[in-house]
This record gives sequence, C-alpha cells and structure tokens, in this order.
Amino acid sequence: EVEEPVLSAKFVNMRSGNFFFAPASLTADPGQSVTVTISENSGFHTFVIDEIGFTARITEGGSFTFTAPTEPGSYAFYCDVGTHRAQGMEGVLVVE
Repeated sequence: EVEEPVLSAKFVNMRSGNFFFAPASLTADPGQSVTVTISENSGFHTFVIDEIGFTARITEGGSFTFTAPTEPGSYAFYCDVGTHRAQGMEGVLVVE
C-alpha cells in the first residue's frame, strides 16, 4: 500500500488596505491548506477565490484558511466590495 505524502500547511502574513494586498502573489502546492493572517488592514474588504468558492471577510489580526485547488495553475484572488477589484485590489495564487 502506497501512502500519500502529507502536505504541511502553509502560513502567510498579509497586509491589506485601499486598494491592495501585500503580498499580491501567493504560492501553494496542489490541495495544500493555506492559512492567511491579516497583520494590517484599513477599510472594509474581502478575500475571494472564485474557482474554489471561497470568500472571507478581512479583519485586522484575523485569519482564514482555504484549501488550494488541486489543479496547478494561476488563480485570481480579489476583494469583491464595490469597485475595489477594479481599483487594483487583487492578486494571484499560483498552484504548482
């Protein structure tokens, strides 16, 4: 019997505000658990990844966890409040 390798969780510190995410690029292994902690935030924002149906409200000092897609590729994350995404509040999750 072949055992599947166990992926370790990934932990990321992120800042967010009007209208940015820092870092704006994240990397993860396929199917990896990713926990994002918001070290600084200004304004009301969300963190959305459409392909996995994930939405979280951002709060300073708060954190949220999602599972990266199992298919390698680039996945946009963004804030869906008002026109924040159009104003540049987006980034990319690279699964490799």
